[in-house]
Amino acid sequence: MSVNFNESFKALVREVFQDKSEGVIHILDEVVSNKASEDTQNIYNLKQEAIKDIRSNIATNDFVRAEIAELRSELKQDIADLRSELKQDIAELREEVHAELSKMDSKIMQFRAELKDDIAKSKVDIIKWVFGLQFATLALIAGMLKLML
Repeated sequence: MSVNFNESFKALVREVFQDKSEGVIHILDEVVSNKASEDTQNIYNLKQEAIKDIRSNIATNDFVRAEIAELRSELKQDIADLRSELKQDIAELREEVHAELSKMDSKIMQFRAELKDDIAKSKVDIIKWVFGLQFATLALIAGMLKLML
């Protein structure tokens, strides 16, 4: 890249450096040209580095997306496993509850039968006592009547 100085700058350099003006203008021209070519090279290097970073970020984003998808599928599988375990636990708990209820029903039926037996025995005992007391009362009344007569 070639940079050309305007005529007023060249006139200023000729005035300051009268005997060596062409050499100074040539040196300044080369310095500015080198600087411009270095800037162009730096811009190219920055562009290449930016492209490299963007590609790296795209690859990283693809990797992150793949990881997210994998984690999502693992999470779905874990949830499905937990649901099946929960259903199995609920079924087992229901079986245990039904077994306990059956035991309680049989105990209640047994207690009920024992209670009926006790009530029947108590009825028999009450009837015995009632007849015994009535017989005793009749005997007492008969005895009193005999004594009075």
